[in-house]
Amino acid sequence: VPKIEPQTAGCNCNLSWLAMPLAEQLVRAIASAPASALLYYMFSQSFRLLSSYTAYFFTLFLTWTLVVVVFKKVLVGTFKPGNYSFGSSWFFIRELFVSILGEWFGAGGDFWLGSAYMNSMVRWLGGRVGHGAVIEGVLSEIDLVQVGEGSIVEEGAMVQPHTFEHRVMKCQPIKIGKMCIVGSGSTLL
Repeated sequence: VPKIEPQTAGCNCNLSWLAMPLAEQLVRAIASAPASALLYYMFSQSFRLLSSYTAYFFTLFLTWTLVVVVFKKVLVGTFKPGNYSFGSSWFFIRELFVSILGEWFGAGGDFWLGSAYMNSMVRWLGGRVGHGAVIEGVLSEIDLVQVGEGSIVEEGAMVQPHTFEHRVMKCQPIKIGKMCIVGSGSTLL
């Protein structure tokens, strides 16, 4: 079998820039390229870096979302109306879930407030959300909350289907009707 050599005769290719550090590439680009080419290079590198970080954090956030949903479904189950003692195991698991959900918001969940993704998250966690509803506030014991079609829970509002009376947590469902607004700073019990 004859050995075939690559044809380089007449090729004016200089690939030595591949081995150069990025700083040296930038210095050479500044010295030899027009301003438009330099700007293109800078923006393309910035976009590549930004898109890789964005993909990383989005993947991390989706993973954290999956952890929250699985934790709720497997360990917490469904929140049901009833009376629960302050020191019970159910109360401890509920508090742990509330803490994990708070961490989810801190990890980027608050970015999705008011979006269709937030409505999906509430549904995945057992809540009932009508078409066109906007949720920007806090829903506690999500299984006991129903938000009607076109309703708005504004940022800073809290829908809390429980009260504490004599070291007992009493849970009852809350239904927000169609086209209602729960204003910022208000609390529904």
